[in-house]
This record gives sequence, structure tokens and C-alpha cells, in this order.
Amino acid sequence: MNLENLLLVYKKARSKMGEGEHDLSGVGKNISCGDEVEVFVKLDGDRIAGISFKSRGCVVSTSATYLLSEELKGRTVEEVKGMSDGDFLKLIGLEGISPARFRCVLIPFVALKRALK
Repeated sequence: MNLENLLLVYKKARSKMGEGEHDLSGVGKNISCGDEVEVFVKLDGDRIAGISFKSRGCVVSTSATYLLSEELKGRTVEEVKGMSDGDFLKLIGLEGISPARFRCVLIPFVALKRALK
């Protein structure tokens, strides 16, 4: 994903942020830069019915959170728990992200995995 597309995703993410109806929640932080993401998961049995979020961070972490909320909806909890960081990066189209921004992209994934424990 190029920078222009990432900025478009960021604009969508900013308009969709908020704490929705949820069963579980989790927080991910990058203490080195101050980014923080909280995800709210609504379940339908063993499936993720929806993910809402609050993000206080950079374009990369906020965009990754939005992409997570879109791409993981409908998947089973066990499927998401079994995903690796690489699987997540590939799923949201950011597998080529620079090493310096790698942690920014993973913040929402960490938050989601914490919520699903």
C-alpha cells in the first residue's frame, strides 16, 4: 500500500472511530512513540461480528486499526488467535512496511489478541 492510499484509509478511520457495542476489549500501546489503540469486539457465538476502536496515534497505527476492523469481521476467534504477525500484515496489505513502522502496524493486532484471551 502506498502513502496516498494509507492517507485515504486514515481519513476513513478517523470518521469511524468510537466505542461500539461490545463483549470484549483490549489495549495496545507503543510506549516509545505514545501511540495507543483500544479495540472493542462484538461476538456472535465464536465469530467476530464487529470491531470498533479508539486510536490515539500516527497515520500508520490508526489506518492499521481501521483495516483490522474491516478485514477480521466474520472470522472465528480461533482463526484470529492462530494468526501470526506476518499473516496480519499480509491480510491488511502492509507486509512491505518499513521496519521502523512495523510496531505501529502491529499495535491494533496486539490489542485484538489481548481482547480475545
